[in-house]
Amino acid sequence: MEAWSIDVNSSNSTGLAIVSMPERALLGSIESREGSGAVAPELNLSEIPNASLADEVVPHSPWRLTAVETLPEFRLRVKFADGLTGVVNLSGIVHSPGAGVFSALADPALFAQVRIEHGTPVWPGEVDLAPDAMHTAIQANGEWSL
Repeated sequence: MEAWSIDVNSSNSTGLAIVSMPERALLGSIESREGSGAVAPELNLSEIPNASLADEVVPHSPWRLTAVETLPEFRLRVKFADGLTGVVNLSGIVHSPGAGVFSALADPALFAQVRIEHGTPVWPGEVDLAPDAMHTAIQANGEWSL
């Protein structure tokens, strides 16, 4: 049996281990599933001595939201990953003739359904706001008005 090699590079900022599969094992794995529609081989780390999964990668973008709270008059109180807090005022856009997808947020019940997905404020119906633009405006003015 051919040996597996594991290279843990201490200068690698991701902290990920690089696992090299012997060429014959890689080809055998692909050939054994020919016709199955599979493209990449499966890797069973339990068969590799001293191998472990890498720690979960957590993005550290300062503009990612960590908290959102609805306020009266179509406003949100937001907190970002870097600790910055501020207010987003959507009252102007939700009632404007050019509101587009944001017109749905004029319904207070829908507006109250805001949640955070991947650091972004989102509502049902695929409505969201750009957290990076929000962060920039709040950093400069304490509030972002749309």
